[in-house]
Amino acid sequence: MIIKVFLFLMIIGVVSYFELKRLRENNMKKEIILFLSLLLFSSTLFILERMGVAIINPLDGLKFTFEPVGKAIEAILIGGG
Repeated sequence: MIIKVFLFLMIIGVVSYFELKRLRENNMKKEIILFLSLLLFSSTLFILERMGVAIINPLDGLKFTFEPVGKAIEAILIGGG
């Protein structure tokens, strides 16, 4: 587990070095902030998953939201037809 996390961080470091170098040369400040934010978010999720922390699935929230709506529409269509 620790070896995979360490290798992941090394790869992220190399990729970030070259990508940030290119972004700095072109003075792309907003893109640098976006890149670092997404990198931090995805790296955190990966490391937490490797450590065995349960990460919620975003589809569960969508299912919770839209399942009652789907049932209501189905009841209207079946009841009205």
